[in-house]
Amino acid sequence: LVHVDWILQCCGGQKKVDYHTKEFLLNEIGEKAMKFREDEKKKKEMVESMMEKNETVEKEEEYDENKGWTEPVELGCCCVCHENGDLNCPWCVDCPFTIQRKKELNL
Repeated sequence: LVHVDWILQCCGGQKKVDYHTKEFLLNEIGEKAMKFREDEKKKKEMVESMMEKNETVEKEEEYDENKGWTEPVELGCCCVCHENGDLNCPWCVDCPFTIQRKKELNL
């Protein structure tokens, strides 16, 4: 990789000028530019890959929020009397659990 000034000196002097001098030879700059381009390409590919993964995650999150839950089951009553065995609870007069327990105990 040579600087354009080398061409101008060759044309101006009507002879070939040695291009191996530091003044005309631009290989180091070219190598740095190539490395920079390769790094930028890798960064771009990494960002694209991350965005693809993110899009996949977002697509996976677009599901029914109730998916995985069972249908609710009506238990009829949630009073603590079922845990402590109180069959005379004033709030559980029509409770299916209390009625069933009374039947089992013949009350």
